[in-house]
Amino acid sequence: MLYGVMVLTVLMCLGSAFFTGAIGVHPIFGAFLAGLICPHEGGFAIKVTEKIEDLMGALFLPLYFTLSGLSTNLGLLDNGAPIRDGSISFDDGSLRKRMASSRTESLLIYLRLDNMPNTLAFVSLFGGRTSDSAVKTHPQHDEKDNGRESVSTQRNSIVQVHGMRIVQLTNRTASVMTVSEAGELSAFDPVLNAFRVLGQLYNLAVSGEVAIVPEDSFAESLTVKASEEGSDLLLLPWTETGSLSESPMVSKNTMERKLRSDAYSKFVAEALNTSHTNTAVFINKGFGGSLEQSPAALTRRLIAKTGRGIQRDHITELPSVDRSHHIFVPFFGGADGQAALRLVLQLAENLEITATMVHYQIKGEDVTSEHVTTKGVPDGKIRVSTSSDETDEQFFVTMQRTLPEDLRSRLNFRTIISYDPVQDAVANAQAEVGQNPGNGGDLIMVGRNIDMVESQASSCLGLVADVMLERDLKASMVVVQARRERYEQMTLMG
Repeated sequence: MLYGVMVLTVLMCLGSAFFTGAIGVHPIFGAFLAGLICPHEGGFAIKVTEKIEDLMGALFLPLYFTLSGLSTNLGLLDNGAPIRDGSISFDDGSLRKRMASSRTESLLIYLRLDNMPNTLAFVSLFGGRTSDSAVKTHPQHDEKDNGRESVSTQRNSIVQVHGMRIVQLTNRTASVMTVSEAGELSAFDPVLNAFRVLGQLYNLAVSGEVAIVPEDSFAESLTVKASEEGSDLLLLPWTETGSLSESPMVSKNTMERKLRSDAYSKFVAEALNTSHTNTAVFINKGFGGSLEQSPAALTRRLIAKTGRGIQRDHITELPSVDRSHHIFVPFFGGADGQAALRLVLQLAENLEITATMVHYQIKGEDVTSEHVTTKGVPDGKIRVSTSSDETDEQFFVTMQRTLPEDLRSRLNFRTIISYDPVQDAVANAQAEVGQNPGNGGDLIMVGRNIDMVESQASSCLGLVADVMLERDLKASMVVVQARRERYEQMTLMG
């Protein structure tokens, strides 16, 4: 009889914990409620406690200390950063668990025709080339060589990438009729098919679809789809044509005007403000290839077979020998900065990537940063409210301390205390990126951090991104914004 009551009590405890966890409340409260409603008369509570104590002491307590021992590295006791009073400490084991849970395993990308090559080159960094070291043989020789073993360089975890191609819905009858054929468009769209080939080449699990929506619903369609798919990251490439609508015609003039597109800035700002997942905006500057003539290009002169004998020059691109990329990360703290740093560390698992992370701390309070005129700020003066936050400082130190051994030779961490961190970040970026023009293109990864600016003027990409884009640095840029829930948690922790 007693064992039946114990089984019933434990099932009631576990069931209550399960349902409180399902509704978004911590399971511990469900277990607490189960214990609260148990009767205390007749020594029932005492008997149940005795039996549970035996189970806890014999099974769960040893498991707890075993897991604690597995998460402890005694070699790090002599090089850790001191923890100040009143600050929040980051346990190495818990940070590793958070890093594993915050990895980008599911990615939703907005596919546009105008910047497909460069965007796909960036997305390929999430995957890895799969190669087979075994030499292929003719089927007739399989019996002789069946003992060969192949070694694959495939990554253990495959990133799932879902591409979303958006077609504008207008009032024209032909456009309305296209909605009924969205499924067929998804199967035969050339952009989606090129995107599917990318997955086969770079070990990515890809899927795609065509959505036909009005222009004012582009941002909503992407953010809603990201929530439905449970995506860890929403990637928005910046327009190359200078407009929200797509056009296959891209020229140097349109590329120079693309950052001044009010329509696309409004679209990106709406997506950032309504997204509930990590969001990144990719601004291309020749990443993985450019419309301009590169150093690895040959000019080939062809004579047209006409009576006039017209001569035309053709640019032939040579195969790239150096596919490496260097990433510069100006870290100003906050949830956005931390999300950007985590994303860089994941990309750095690619052996062709090196990265420099610099934590900028403002020396003194009430600092005003003056720089060239920023879009939306006519006087060019911005009051930076970011300060040296102990939580951000410990996060940066802990990320460096828990870095896997195979990444240490390709990553560099620095901390700089500055009176004008934005200008120093620009100067450091100029020294870091664009030093190897023959590689696959450099990147600047920065958090959006719109709370850095005490100004009524709204900024689409944030202060640091706006300033660096105005300086025309020789690198593409990725602006990262953390999911809203994580941002609220960081605000409470701070």
